[in-house]
Amino acid sequence: MLAVCAQRGDSDDVGAVLNRTGEQFRVETVTGIDEVVGRLEADTDAFDCLVIGRDLSWPLVRDVLDAVHERRPALPVVVTTDAAATGVAADAIDAGATEVLCWPATEQATLLARRVRTAVSSAVTTTRTLTPSEWTAVFEHVDCGVAIVELSGDDCRYRRCNERLAELAGTSVAEIEGRTPTEAFGPEYGPTIASRYRESVASDEAVSYTVGPESLDGRVFHEAQIRPIGSDGDSETLLVVVREVTSEHERQAELRQSRRRLRALFEHSPDMINVHDAEGRIVETNAQLREMTGYDEATLTDMSVWDLDQAADPERALSLWEGMEPGDRCRSEGEFLCRDGTTFPTEVHIRCLGVDDGERFLAISRDVSDQRERERELQRKNDRLEEFASVVSHDLRNPLQVLRGALDGAAETGDRAHFDRGHRAIDRMEDMITDILALTRQGDAVGELQTVPLAKIVETAWQNLRTDEATLVVETDLQIRASEIRLRQLLENLLRNAVEHAGADTTVRVGTLPDGFYVADDGCGIPAADRDRVFDTQYSTAPNGTGFGLAIVSGIADAHGWQITLTDGEAGGARFEFSGVTIDE
Repeated sequence: MLAVCAQRGDSDDVGAVLNRTGEQFRVETVTGIDEVVGRLEADTDAFDCLVIGRDLSWPLVRDVLDAVHERRPALPVVVTTDAAATGVAADAIDAGATEVLCWPATEQATLLARRVRTAVSSAVTTTRTLTPSEWTAVFEHVDCGVAIVELSGDDCRYRRCNERLAELAGTSVAEIEGRTPTEAFGPEYGPTIASRYRESVASDEAVSYTVGPESLDGRVFHEAQIRPIGSDGDSETLLVVVREVTSEHERQAELRQSRRRLRALFEHSPDMINVHDAEGRIVETNAQLREMTGYDEATLTDMSVWDLDQAADPERALSLWEGMEPGDRCRSEGEFLCRDGTTFPTEVHIRCLGVDDGERFLAISRDVSDQRERERELQRKNDRLEEFASVVSHDLRNPLQVLRGALDGAAETGDRAHFDRGHRAIDRMEDMITDILALTRQGDAVGELQTVPLAKIVETAWQNLRTDEATLVVETDLQIRASEIRLRQLLENLLRNAVEHAGADTTVRVGTLPDGFYVADDGCGIPAADRDRVFDTQYSTAPNGTGFGLAIVSGIADAHGWQITLTDGEAGGARFEFSGVTIDE
């Protein structure tokens, strides 16, 4: 047995399948037309049958059949083909194949062995001419419409047809035999049919064509094959074979429609999609990926997955893909690099696809920047809630205990000094509650930004402080982009912090920086060892401080996108510098 396949070593090639039958087949496998010719010429009688694998293209199958018929015409040939390869079976029989097996989903070995035995048995049987009655039986019972057509000059008539052809055409044998195509099928179809017959005679070759979607009965598709079979000089004889192919066309139409829908989903998906191979080379992308990253299709298909995804580990990814089977899925988190150099976080879902030319991987990605920001905001709110719970459970108890002690003392002695101590405790609780609300209610939001005069906001914040001895010096005329309410809140806390720590007679200066402003006092400053902690909640060195003032300052600055630097002032006190501020000229 000589088996021909596209590639040796495949467990599904015909040679391997024949070897699994358990029968006494001696199978030799070759690849390509050159090896087929070489083996036939080396030993013409070495093989009882030749089997052609379904992985060969039709042009190569035809070349193999031609080579066999040229060197050993009587050698039986079995051609295997996929169900999707419509028309190949008829073409293979026309080209001289002995048997054609449409490759089944199961029991390939059993069915292939049966076809091989049948082909070899037919070749061994002595060839004889069928009797007229046998020919008539074949003609009448074949599952295709068959007609014998005679062309003589301008005349074209059906000499004979079977019942199946009349059934396919929606008429009777009597209405076809002896008539021209126009007489049999009307002026709408007849001239076209006759022209096909003449085309076959002129080329002296077989002609195939499909009639539809409005075919002879206006409902189904038909495939007609025409072949010249004889000539006596005055007339030509044609064999016409017609079969219904409606289901095949419907499957093809459904497949085309499905492909169009999938292409539309792929291209218009709100998610970013790319297809890459097992080596990580991107082979196709959709519009959303191109729009989000700023790359065009040519640039992306010249990139690898790790060129696009900065978080991808090539070694880990390749190992993961190698272990995936078609249909398997996996998920990862990525960081996509845009054409402008920026990046954004993504959630990537990958599915392994089985395709004809190797594995492909469908990667569906989604920008999760908003989700990450919501997670960070939720974490910040949880942190503030914990801070609030800590203050309520611990820090507010101290002034409450002081108040309770003052009330008890006043009740026992009637001394007004106890009432003064109680009022101070109440004032401290009010300050703490105000600061806590500032942290928990407003969070990190700043709302809509406006152009505001920094000097005016500073002076308003200063007037809200109850101090007569401290001095404010404003040395700026900046117009900045900020939330007026939140900026005033920032300055009030910062100015109060300066007065509380530097003393009631301190001088506070507000001045201009190249990209922002500063607030400085002339107090004793903040030790370098404490500067990393001053913006933490509940950190305070003032006897009556709440510890929230600078935490509020830090949160408002972060919400504006500003950076704070704490350093020494020129007069020896603390200097808070705010940079990254948008300044309007």
